[in-house]
Amino acid sequence: MSMQLVPGGPSHVELWAVAIADHLIRAGQHIHRRFAVVPDAPAADELAIRLEEWLNNMQAFILHGDPVNFSQRQMERAGVCRRKAYDAYMKVLKESGVRIVYPGSGSYWAYPWTRRTLAIAMRRRLISLPYPLDQDAPPLFVGHVADTRLAQHTQLTRVSTVFSESAPRPPKLKG
Repeated sequence: MSMQLVPGGPSHVELWAVAIADHLIRAGQHIHRRFAVVPDAPAADELAIRLEEWLNNMQAFILHGDPVNFSQRQMERAGVCRRKAYDAYMKVLKESGVRIVYPGSGSYWAYPWTRRTLAIAMRRRLISLPYPLDQDAPPLFVGHVADTRLAQHTQLTRVSTVFSESAPRPPKLKG
C-alpha cells in the first residue's frame, strides 16, 4: 500500500475557483436579462444606416481632402464641402487622433496614419471613429461650385449625329 502525499485530480482550491466562476457567470446572466436594453428594430436599422452614411462620407472627405492637405478654403473652392461640414469631419478626425491640428499651421497625419492606411482600416472595420451618431452626416459635394460643375458636364453642346448604313452582310455558306 502506497501513500500519496499529493492527491491526484483537482485540488479543493481549483474546485472552489470553478464554483465561484459559475456563480459569477450566473449572476452576470441574471443582471443582463434584467437590465439589458435592446433597441427596437427600426431604431437599430436607422443607427446602422446613419453609421454607414458617416463611414462613406468620411472616406470621400479623406480622399478629396488629403491632396489639398485638408485646407478648408481649397476644399470649399473645389466644391467638396462647406465650412460646417468641414468642421464636423475634421472634429471626428481630431478626436480619433488620426489628424493632428496646429493652430495657424494646418493639420498633419498622426503617426502611423496616412490616407491609405486609414482607408484600409475603415474599410475593414479595424478602427472605429467617434462619429456623432445622433446627427446625420453632413452632405458633401454641395454648393455653388459643385452644382455648376455638374451642370457643365450634363449640358449638350454641338451634338452632331451621323447616320450611316451598315456594311452589307456576306452571303451565308451552305455546308
